[in-house]
Amino acid sequence: MKIREVTLQELPAYKDPGQFYQGGGKELYQHYRDTFPLWPEQVAKDIYNQTSPGTNPDIMTPIKNGADPKKVFLDYFTAKKSGRDAGTGLTTAQLTAVLTQGTWTKQILQVNPGDFAAHSLERMKQRNFLKTAGPDEDPVRIARAQQTAKKTVIRGSNEAVTIIQTSQGLVLWEGFHRTMSILAQGDNGNPDPTKWNKVKLQAWVVKA
Repeated sequence: MKIREVTLQELPAYKDPGQFYQGGGKELYQHYRDTFPLWPEQVAKDIYNQTSPGTNPDIMTPIKNGADPKKVFLDYFTAKKSGRDAGTGLTTAQLTAVLTQGTWTKQILQVNPGDFAAHSLERMKQRNFLKTAGPDEDPVRIARAQQTAKKTVIRGSNEAVTIIQTSQGLVLWEGFHRTMSILAQGDNGNPDPTKWNKVKLQAWVVKA
């Protein structure tokens, strides 16, 4: 896997995320940023918007009951309740290390599905790399994602996705639609997606 790093300009630890408050207000967002101060701002916004903490009972209920917000956020994002995160396949210990101590860089990766860890690869295969819309998916949104992928894949100019780099391969954390659509551009007809052509994918990468 070839990697070309681009200049990383660190952003302030806290910037007003506007519409990303999701009902929680600035104070809740600040607690979240205080929990994960090393995250680049764009990563923090993407994950916050995806999770909607202000309307998430797993987060808001314990906070309203007096729990320390930082502990609530840490426990939630490291899957402490189950011990393993269903989305990434990583354990609580792995996630705690990477999300609180990991080093982040913005990179343009040259990858195909074979560069991803087994858990992420299986999730993408189940979705057929978004080449067709599933029963619960908006076909218009899928078509839009595919069109965007065709435009951005040449230079790796897609809106950056979020990836955790592990010894078992790349773990996709945020940006599944973008990633699958872009990887599908490397489809060379081989039935094994791990043999597809490499494509360029822009990503925020944190090392586990």
